[in-house]
Amino acid sequence: MISPRRVTFLVVPPVDLPLWRASLSLRAALLTAGLWSALTIGAGFILGSGADYAMTRADNQVMRARMALMAGEIARSRTEMDKARQADDQLRALLGMPGRKAIIEGSGVGGPSSSDEGALMSAFLKAPARANPSAVHQDIAAMIRESRERVASFSEISHHIAGKRSLYRATPMGWPASGRRTSGFGYRFSPFSGGDDTDVREFHPGQDIASDAGSAIRATADGVVARAGYAGGYGLVVMIKHEWGYTTLFGHCSRLLVKEGRKVSRGDIIALMGSTGRSTGPHVHYEIWRNGKRVDPKPFLAVRDAD
Repeated sequence: MISPRRVTFLVVPPVDLPLWRASLSLRAALLTAGLWSALTIGAGFILGSGADYAMTRADNQVMRARMALMAGEIARSRTEMDKARQADDQLRALLGMPGRKAIIEGSGVGGPSSSDEGALMSAFLKAPARANPSAVHQDIAAMIRESRERVASFSEISHHIAGKRSLYRATPMGWPASGRRTSGFGYRFSPFSGGDDTDVREFHPGQDIASDAGSAIRATADGVVARAGYAGGYGLVVMIKHEWGYTTLFGHCSRLLVKEGRKVSRGDIIALMGSTGRSTGPHVHYEIWRNGKRVDPKPFLAVRDAD
């Protein structure tokens, strides 16, 4: 009910209770309605803002989780790329060496450069702009797969070079001592025969190199000393076992400078020349064995430590 000056509100309860009546002036009623509307709108705005904040916060948490996952994938990809780059640099270093000897004997060095890392990170920084995040994961997976394939390829080449290097270092090469060859591999007349009527042919299983007593005798390949001591007619001997089935023997030494079990490298001085055992003068009796059989040392003497 509205009068020119007042407004009356009636509240009818659902049960048998007395009616509730309120009478307000027209100005008060309008003010109350305005306040109620303002409160309703303000409450709705506050509740809406809170909901938006909660949704934004949830989205941020999801985004952080995705970024953490992406960072982990980037780190793994970066590790694989570093391995590939290091293998690539090692291979380039080997191929850039001046000759076969340097490749076989050298060791590669390498690692990712700052420009490589910058290019990699730049590629990842561009990735979030793509509409489909799964495409980014596919790119990362493809990069990891490619890196692993490159590493496997370079490892195969590296193993091949390592095998060649091992064979090179284990193969007897060059002369064991300075001097002159006095008796070769094969049958000969024995230097201990009594004369022309009693000359006896015997098989000589090595190469004799004569020089002054005390001359240095050197290892002709890398290996491990298998025997160092007196051996009957050989006198004082050094026997070295090498990889790839090679064994070398140095006889008639006057003094041994290595002991059994010691690792030696090509060029190491292992003994001094002498005339111990069945010998007619200072020299070194040099034998080469391959897979348990004596072979002629002469071709190995001709092999030089060159490219």
